[in-house]
Amino acid sequence: MKNPHISHFWLLNNDTVVEPSTAQAILACFEKRPALGIVGAQLRLYDEPAKLQMQGALSFDKWTGRALGIGAGLSVSDALPAATIESRADFICGASMAVSRAFLEQVGLMEERYFLYYEEVDWAVRARGRFELGYCPDAIVYHKEGASAGSSSKKDQRSALSDYHHTRSRLIFSRLHYPLLMPLYFGYGIALAGKRLVNGQFAKAAAILRASTGMRFKPASGK
Repeated sequence: MKNPHISHFWLLNNDTVVEPSTAQAILACFEKRPALGIVGAQLRLYDEPAKLQMQGALSFDKWTGRALGIGAGLSVSDALPAATIESRADFICGASMAVSRAFLEQVGLMEERYFLYYEEVDWAVRARGRFELGYCPDAIVYHKEGASAGSSSKKDQRSALSDYHHTRSRLIFSRLHYPLLMPLYFGYGIALAGKRLVNGQFAKAAAILRASTGMRFKPASGK
């Protein structure tokens, strides 16, 4: 961030394609509302461009560590109003998230203890009371969902790698922000591993158990 002329930063997954006007639309949202710290885009499925992966943001249940994409599965023509998205948003989806320079200077960079997942909600929790979350419906991004790590909104279709890091990062997040809820997060992971076993997904069950037991006894490394 040494260049003082850079006012905003845009993080995109490597499996996304954007409309040419998207960057300008995001900047316009920031200009209209200086209190915004993070802005999300309308995420459409790359293979089904008339269908939404989600409308830029997710709601988060701190009791289970689970997140749900707002507007997920809707057709583009049935998209929810931006005000509705923002009223329900707990964090912005990392497939496309733009942040202001002020946000980075005050909140800091993403937490490095996560390898995959939960860094977005961690960022939003750290920014509470200082910056607002925004959704820019004119910013359109097509996402090849799960192409980076074999993840998917459908939990039974996740890869073993994705299951491992979802479990590991969920426990790191709990330790950093909701330490009293760690037994619940741990229990959720064990239950999910049991489900994988019942379904004959032995590699995935092993990955979840390895992440659960490893994070249960090994403290997250310091910065």
